[in-house]
Amino acid sequence: MEARNPAETSGSDGWGVWARLWTAPDDPLFLDTAGGGERLVARIRLLILFVLLLTQLGPSPVERARRPALVLLAVGLGLAGLVDLQLRRRYRPWLGFVSSAADVTLVSLGLVLSVLAGAPQAAINSRVVFDIYFLAIGCASLRYDWRVCVVTGGLAVAQYAGLVAYAAGRWGLDDPRFAPPWGMLGWSGQAVRLVFLALATLLATVVVLRSRELRRLSTTDRLTGLQNRGAFDERLEEEWSRAWRYARPLTVAFLDVDRFKEFNDRQGHSGGDAALKAVADTCRRALRRSDVVARYGGDEFALLMPETAATEAVARLEAIRKAVATAALAPNGLSMTVSVGVASWPADGASLAAVVERADARLYDAKRGGRNRVVGPEEEGNEGQAVPASA
Repeated sequence: MEARNPAETSGSDGWGVWARLWTAPDDPLFLDTAGGGERLVARIRLLILFVLLLTQLGPSPVERARRPALVLLAVGLGLAGLVDLQLRRRYRPWLGFVSSAADVTLVSLGLVLSVLAGAPQAAINSRVVFDIYFLAIGCASLRYDWRVCVVTGGLAVAQYAGLVAYAAGRWGLDDPRFAPPWGMLGWSGQAVRLVFLALATLLATVVVLRSRELRRLSTTDRLTGLQNRGAFDERLEEEWSRAWRYARPLTVAFLDVDRFKEFNDRQGHSGGDAALKAVADTCRRALRRSDVVARYGGDEFALLMPETAATEAVARLEAIRKAVATAALAPNGLSMTVSVGVASWPADGASLAAVVERADARLYDAKRGGRNRVVGPEEEGNEGQAVPASA
């Protein structure tokens, strides 16, 4: 392949990198965290709207804007309640974008009401409603998606800038009618507000990116790049809860490298590490994006396949077994084999613990039956002869 000058990639290719980052599929590692953040934001939203609704019930300096504001807040509170009910059922990744955009737009509509009521000074100089923009941007960071932060902050800057531009064109920011107690901020003050909105967006985005990196480091096995046992157990509980809620099958498998200690003694730790990496890569390539593979400890791997029955999972794991057995995993061309135990819910147990225990027991059945085999529900108790390493 022809080498490219790095300078040539700074133009269109640079935009291509950002486009790929923006359109990249959601990382399953962060989906459940994002769902939890969205549910937290839904409750914060309900609280803020309820407090604002109470404040509108008291005396207001802009009486003409009171009734529209009450209607807006009541509608917003009702929609927020519906969002909260939906989130109790299921989280969708696109919901973070929609709800964040709605939060910002609701703030802007609150300011627009003051303009329509003939009190632009209350909108442009607001020291209460305007600050809710920052709450919306801060809440966007709880979604664990930097793109949501960018969309939220970008909308806040664009909508508020449009409101300021309209007020300036209609009345002028230096109109003497906007004298104290309103204290019109003028162009410099409004520019500072827009800059602070942009800075808050940048800060929220950086916080999310840093948090994602720290979470990835804390949940990743450094040798193989797979999830570690803690992350796997956490994901297992989440997928089990989802499978139980929607009555969908869930398959768990344990994969163990056969006689790895002997292999490690012959090849040394560097050869053993290379072999484990090769097994991890083989598993990663053979599974779907929604599946989970983790290094469970030492030479043992754990696999999780949502919405997959055991029979379908056994076929995939058999392909992994054959791929490992035929691969050269050491400099001198030595190969190794793996044994796999498979169990699924609800066929192999009513509880998650029962399914995990069944998969672990079948792994030992595979070991006792001669190794280099996959033992699932149909193979249990009838393991047959071990498959040769060259198979």
